[in-house]
Amino acid sequence: MPPIHNRLREAREAKGWSLARLSKETRPRIPPQTIQRHETGIAQVDLLQLEVYAIALGVRPEELLHDGLRLSLDARALLTLYDRMTPREREQLLKVAQALSDEPVPLRKAS
Repeated sequence: MPPIHNRLREAREAKGWSLARLSKETRPRIPPQTIQRHETGIAQVDLLQLEVYAIALGVRPEELLHDGLRLSLDARALLTLYDRMTPREREQLLKVAQALSDEPVPLRKAS
């Protein structure tokens, strides 16, 4: 399991954000230099900072602590997009994925 500093960097990069952009999204603000120290493992992330990062990145704090599902960044990005879709959009996406798949998977109505 990668350390928290790796998951923090991966989550930021998955959004395509620079250190400066993540800094702007944090409340209270965490300076880019501090974020860099956290991402390189030079400084430890405390619980308040963990919560601030999670809110800014749109993830649950535990996702930064552990990667139980071990999903690729692409899979996580797809799940994030799926979570933001309406039920109708989800159903359409599942139909497109089914059409592109070599192996049929039974579809359930998207919730």
